[in-house]
Amino acid sequence: MQTTRRPLPPRFSCRRLLSSDRGDLAELQRSCFAPTAQPTGAELEDDLHLGEIWGVFEGRALAGAVTLLPLDAACRPCLAAAELVPLAGLPEPGRASLVCDLALAPGAEDPAALTAALLAAAADRALGAGRDGGLLAAVPVKNAPPLGPFFDAGYLLTALRPMLRLCACFIFALAPQGETIYNRGDPAALRCPFSETRLLGRRLEEGWRGTALSADGEELLLTR
Repeated sequence: MQTTRRPLPPRFSCRRLLSSDRGDLAELQRSCFAPTAQPTGAELEDDLHLGEIWGVFEGRALAGAVTLLPLDAACRPCLAAAELVPLAGLPEPGRASLVCDLALAPGAEDPAALTAALLAAAADRALGAGRDGGLLAAVPVKNAPPLGPFFDAGYLLTALRPMLRLCACFIFALAPQGETIYNRGDPAALRCPFSETRLLGRRLEEGWRGTALSADGEELLLTR
């Protein structure tokens, strides 16, 4: 589960969030997510106690955050994500992890670099905890962070499905290093505009997988 690393902009740092950061985290999530996509207070408590939340700070201000949970944790996000594991094709879901609630402050500097840093932190922590069965990531379609860093990190877009509260999500999967199903070098055979979500969802259901963005970032490159 190797990730492409990009240096954070000056003045930024990355660390694990503590219970004392809950207020700033809740404010960040409210500013990023639609009401239907915001974690509840109970879910936030589960995130802090069953998993880890990592944040990127500009000085003392929280500029971005991501949640990492064991995929087999007994909490609502993981129970919902477990139904999507067959779509992702992770070979060992019992040792896999869920990446969710990736949020960036509106107007944050270099959002792609912040996203890459948060994804790298999640991958590092999953491996450090011995959870080397891969990563499944759920990203709400509305107000999504930059998606290029997911492909740079080796993720594939595997599905477009609701996960919690009927909130449409991009479902990404990053298999363990060496799993050829996620490390193909095939050239892209199909293009699909991100704006055509129904068509994209149908292509993914047909077995196509998103592997990269077009140069202008407007289209998804698909292979199968």
